Amino acid sequence: MTPIKKQKLINDCIRQYVDNKYKIIPNTIRLNINNTINHEVAKMIVAFNLMKQKKEIYTEVRLKGGGIADIFIPEDFAIVEILASETAEQLAEKIKKYPWGLNVDSLNADEVIREVKI
Repeated sequence: MTPIKKQKLINDCIRQYVDNKYKIIPNTIRLNINNTINHEVAKMIVAFNLMKQKKEIYTEVRLKGGGIADIFIPEDFAIVEILASETAEQLAEKIKKYPWGLNVDSLNADEVIREVKI
């Protein structure tokens, strides 16, 4: 895919799914003090790895419908949710607020952190 076509895909996805009342900045890791430190560290690791793959990512994105995604990858029409203190049931409730058409993947924060080799 050409860079122009890729950017058009990203822009179209953002227009379709992101609540435009809130500013989003590409490839910036936003922290949320309401999350655990493990959640935030795991989010940073996943976001960093996606950026290394040349993916344009957005974190703490407010979506149309009221949901807030941990990591939004518009070119893949995907969301990555990091689970630290959240249960699978809480995640299922959260996903109900997301607009239809997005793929949602969840990762366990402790497992993400454990896999990092520093």
